[in-house]
Amino acid sequence: MLKRTVFPLVVFFILVLASTALAGFGVGGNLLISLPQEDFANVSETGGGLGLKFLFSPPLMPGIAVRADFAFVVYGTETYEDQVAGITVDIETRHQSVQFTIGPQFQLPTGPVRFYGAPMVGVYNYSTEVSIEGTDISETKSSTTKFGWNFCGGMLVRVYQNPIKKFKLDIDLGAKYHTIKEAIKTEIDGVVITSDANDISIHAGVLFSF
Repeated sequence: MLKRTVFPLVVFFILVLASTALAGFGVGGNLLISLPQEDFANVSETGGGLGLKFLFSPPLMPGIAVRADFAFVVYGTETYEDQVAGITVDIETRHQSVQFTIGPQFQLPTGPVRFYGAPMVGVYNYSTEVSIEGTDISETKSSTTKFGWNFCGGMLVRVYQNPIKKFKLDIDLGAKYHTIKEAIKTEIDGVVITSDANDISIHAGVLFSF
């Protein structure tokens, strides 16, 4: 009875280890520029920030991967003087966004230059942070989280490869077209109208694969 229980477990763990060894993983960072479009450009400035990308390629399927992206974007800051407890201080207002999206990435499996495309969905949080310059005092003036989607296209340029240790380094260049549902609110004659926000972001970074 014990052998019947142990043997399947041993086989299962061997298969898991083999699959993990054959699977591909990737992680990378990038700098990005965010360019609001249409109605979004009327309420937001050009933004800049940092992004992180995570990839998991199933065993024996180098042309497809599961991709997850994180991004932090700042859409401009404003500074003005104000009185706090009778003291004149500089108040900084920062408009920012935290984004998380996930989806499949389809890519050319081999070659020094490999193009890819990735349809992704996720959540976009937009907030306004107010802080007193030179101090740790800050508060969130407003915050809203919306569902959205994006399509990313780009290319990976191989700059280093170690086949023995299965380690690779690529330059990662790409762009995304974002649509964030009902992220813009406009009031006309006392009536609030919501519309989608469209955004194009340009990314440049590196990807480590192993």
